[in-house]
Amino acid sequence: MSVFPAMSAAIYRYVAKPLFFRRDPEDVHDSMTRFGEFLGRHDATRLMTYMAFAFADGRLCQRIEGIEFPNPIGLAAGFD
Repeated sequence: MSVFPAMSAAIYRYVAKPLFFRRDPEDVHDSMTRFGEFLGRHDATRLMTYMAFAFADGRLCQRIEGIEFPNPIGLAAGFD
């Protein structure tokens, strides 16, 4: 089992969240959107993101309208 999920949860809870909540929500949203665009723009950052967050479990596989998804799809509020 990977240590990364516990480590990333702790970093978010004790470092990122307190910093984010001190800033204007729109500024945080815009900054995170730009950061996501940066991560998606480069092969190396896409690979690192995949390696850090990819998760596979057959129990999560779903078929919706003929399309098979290996994991459920979800969006955070504000990313609609």
